[in-house]
Amino acid sequence: MNIERIRYADDVPISVEYTRFPSSFPFLLQEDLNNYSLYEILKNKYGISFGISRKYIVMEYASFDVATYLNIEEGYPLLCIKSTVCSPDGKKIYRSKQLILGDRFELIV
Repeated sequence: MNIERIRYADDVPISVEYTRFPSSFPFLLQEDLNNYSLYEILKNKYGISFGISRKYIVMEYASFDVATYLNIEEGYPLLCIKSTVCSPDGKKIYRSKQLILGDRFELIV
């Protein structure tokens, strides 16, 4: 199951997020993923625990669709964060790809 979200800061689109879940997660389609943290919903409402999370950070250029979503020019450089999130026993919970406007975002590691 795939979920795509446009994330906003002060009503301005700053990122596009693509998340892929196993087919056993259809309950997420009933949730308000625009106004609430995905982690909080999974953890607090469904009791899902998180273990290892691996992130890869690269630069990617905006495709036509992403440029349209973010109101930028096609080819604009974006910060791309690819993540794999697993449960404490090592089972994959989800994979995601975030495309972020680097000039409107601060990443704290």
